Amino acid sequence: MIRTPLLLRALALSAVIGPVSGAALSAAGDVPEGARREGVYTIGIPRAEAVRTMDRVAEVQAATSPSGADVRNIWKLGADGHWSEAASGLKARRQAYPGWKAPADLAVFIAEGQRDAALRHALEQEDWAATLAALGPPVPGRCEAPFRVWARITALAGLQDRQQLDAAYAGAVATCRDTALVAGLLARAPADLDTDGLERLASLPILTGHADPTIRAARRTLAAEARYRRFAADLAAGNVDAALALARGSDDPRLLGQAGWQVLATDAPGAADFFERALGQAETSDLRRGLVLAILRTGDLDRAETAIHQANAPADLADLAGQVALGRAAAARAAGQWDVALQAAVRAAALNPALAPDADALVGGALLDQAAGAYQTGDYVLARRLALAAASHDATRRAGRMRAAWADLQLGAHSAAASEFSALYLAAPDEESAEGFALAAEKTGDLDSAAAIARAIGGPLGHKVQALYADAAFREGDYLTARSRAPDRYETLDGIDRAWVRQAVTGRRQGGTRGENRLTGLVSVTSVGTSAGRMRFEGGVAVYAIDPGQSNRADIRPSRETVAAPYLAVSREGDTSLSARIGFSPLGGPASARIVGEVAVAHALGKGEGEARVFARPKTDSTLSLVGQHDAATGQAFGRVVETGAALRARMPVSLNDAVQADLEVTTLDGEQVEGNSRIGAGVSASRTLARDGFAYIATGPFYQFQSYDRNTNFHTFGHGGYFSPQAFHRVGWSVNAQTDPLKKWIVKADLAVAYESVREDAAPLLPRDPAPQPLVGGGNGSGVAGALEISAARRLGREFILSGAASAIASEAYDDVRLGIALTWIPGGRAGLVRADLPTDPFNPASWIQP
Repeated sequence: MIRTPLLLRALALSAVIGPVSGAALSAAGDVPEGARREGVYTIGIPRAEAVRTMDRVAEVQAATSPSGADVRNIWKLGADGHWSEAASGLKARRQAYPGWKAPADLAVFIAEGQRDAALRHALEQEDWAATLAALGPPVPGRCEAPFRVWARITALAGLQDRQQLDAAYAGAVATCRDTALVAGLLARAPADLDTDGLERLASLPILTGHADPTIRAARRTLAAEARYRRFAADLAAGNVDAALALARGSDDPRLLGQAGWQVLATDAPGAADFFERALGQAETSDLRRGLVLAILRTGDLDRAETAIHQANAPADLADLAGQVALGRAAAARAAGQWDVALQAAVRAAALNPALAPDADALVGGALLDQAAGAYQTGDYVLARRLALAAASHDATRRAGRMRAAWADLQLGAHSAAASEFSALYLAAPDEESAEGFALAAEKTGDLDSAAAIARAIGGPLGHKVQALYADAAFREGDYLTARSRAPDRYETLDGIDRAWVRQAVTGRRQGGTRGENRLTGLVSVTSVGTSAGRMRFEGGVAVYAIDPGQSNRADIRPSRETVAAPYLAVSREGDTSLSARIGFSPLGGPASARIVGEVAVAHALGKGEGEARVFARPKTDSTLSLVGQHDAATGQAFGRVVETGAALRARMPVSLNDAVQADLEVTTLDGEQVEGNSRIGAGVSASRTLARDGFAYIATGPFYQFQSYDRNTNFHTFGHGGYFSPQAFHRVGWSVNAQTDPLKKWIVKADLAVAYESVREDAAPLLPRDPAPQPLVGGGNGSGVAGALEISAARRLGREFILSGAASAIASEAYDDVRLGIALTWIPGGRAGLVRADLPTDPFNPASWIQP
């Protein structure tokens, strides 16, 4: 700041002060020694004695010089500040009295007064160039009068002439001995000089070793200011390391405090050191706060609390005391000291209301931690209670509700869990709520509702639901469904949906009377299949070569036949699975071919399953029932029986490993020139599943079966059907069924049954379609033990080929039957594992051709 008014007051006094060279010309006597040392002399207005002396001289020289009164008027004009008038008066007297020599001190007095007036005017106008012109150049090695020093400093500062300003300060400090002047210059220097100028001034030798303590103190202050400015400049320029180095070598609390704040975020221990050193110089609330914050960042809560207590006014740091309390609450929570954590959190909020949200979050978090511990130990009731308590806090409301919902799921409150997870997902569709909602929906059997919500609002729920659909399908053996819903979820399903080509050959030998119920046959089945999503498609043709043998009776004339039976089949997996097949009874043979087919539907019934079938199946008991034969007497074709009907089956678990099953079938049978018939069949069974490693299932238990045909047509004369048709057939026994785990390189399935059978057959007319009276044939009762065994297996040969085979044997009172089969399947692209569908199908057992 330029101090112009102060300088003007100084110049007002300078009307009677001015520098001269040589001896003093003053009526006041000698100039004090102090003024003489500075080269400054007082010129004041002459006293009475000096006037009387001049008057005497004037009387002598009256004719050649102005009067004494005239000269005194000139002095008075100057003393009154009328320098121009005084100069004009002096000039006029010299002109009027050419031989007159004006007093030297008067001329100096007027000249100095004019210069001072010009200087004052220049300062008033802040005309710094004029000010410097009025001052003239400084005399090297000489100290100017104080007011001239200040005037020069002010003008140079106004011109912002850094070089000359530095020189003016250095020259004045080096040459002037006035302690007050030098101290004043050092005090003003920070306002005028830049950092470099301050550093140069503070380093002057005359200051570093000055004898006066006031000057030494002023110099230290100046050096500290220079250092602080250098520190601030380094920080502003990004030279943080240089700035911190200055701070480390300083004891200036300003530098130390600012350095502490600078590194607080990155070097808390270093910041604490800076703040502690600064506090060693000066205690301020800002430095104390910085120290506590730095210590808090180091995590030393005890030291932070001590630093707060050491403050002049600890109450002013209540907010930081709240942070300490909050830190103690967090530490107690981490240590599992829940009560301590809750108390400390409450205290933190009381000390620092701004920490209330954090304290609330910590309390809720502590409750959540306790809930998590209870959940992990299986105490779901306690976990739910604690989670709901956490949900009463804003910060943990959602997390608490989420944990409570998980506890509900574990407690079996699946509907409540689903409702809560649903609400959470609708509010914010995240991974955890999606996972919980999907699992709860699966438990309640309402995955479809979850899927609808996923389609409506998006988010991760859709993926979770699809994964659970896939898991459920995988568990149920619906591998195409699992693959289509989650293609990358199961590596073992790789290739399960690829197309395939299969060639199978099956041989059969059934015991009985030659030409009648004896049957020797060979079947070649060529088929191809593919899939799309949950759907499987298959088409093929079965070529039958059958030979009943030559009958010993003249009225029965069967023949060897080679016939073909094309078919198409489709199936769909799912909660409601569907299978359908359509084709022809073998084309060719004596009797006309007929359309055959079957539709089967299976659906989950709670924990059980129900199945319904409608069908038109060829009877494969004999050549007559399968393709027909010619009547020996008339040559008329008859036979080729098709059984049309419906079947129902229900299976229900009664415990974890036990289940019961019931079956019912109602059918009608007819053929070409064959007496019509009907059948009713029923069965019940119970089974226990045995868990064994490597097996998909092992089930064993008792069973009972019953069949009853309306009439007995198990003969081979004209009008009969040639199939087993007892009027009462009872079978009670025990079965064992097993299958190895699917999706391996091999799979084996085995079924074994042993039973006691009872058969009653009525006698039948020899020619049932002849209206004339006919002799009766057959009829009777029988009983005995029967057994059946069927084994099928498949093995992967490399990735693209599967070799499979089957063998079965039946021994009973009705008939004996042996069948052998082998098949080779090619899967372009390969398959990772095998499933039940890879096992051979028996072409002589229509009931096994499709499985829903």
